[in-house]
Amino acid sequence: MTKHFFTHPGNEQEPRTLNVDAGYDRPCGHFYLNVEDGQAQDEDEEQVYISMYDRKLFTRERGAFMGGLTLDELKAKFTELHITPPAGLLEVLNEDARLGRGNAVRHW
Repeated sequence: MTKHFFTHPGNEQEPRTLNVDAGYDRPCGHFYLNVEDGQAQDEDEEQVYISMYDRKLFTRERGAFMGGLTLDELKAKFTELHITPPAGLLEVLNEDARLGRGNAVRHW
């Protein structure tokens, strides 16, 4: 599994500071996305989006256990959440999948 961490400082559409963890899960063959509110006071309010808990990703076509995001769905989720990923992140994530990279961690 690759892990790419960055902090989204906020913008007009999403004023919160968000801590983002995105990557490629090599054994499952899909991408994941975890987004937390960096300013949340309560642990229960911390989670903004966790792909592992997204019920839309667990369909018969995808497999009931495997879920996960495609790269296009990951891009769409960034757009939906008003998150601008660091320059080059999407290219590196695509490369992670293409090469079957695992056990890589990068802070952007």
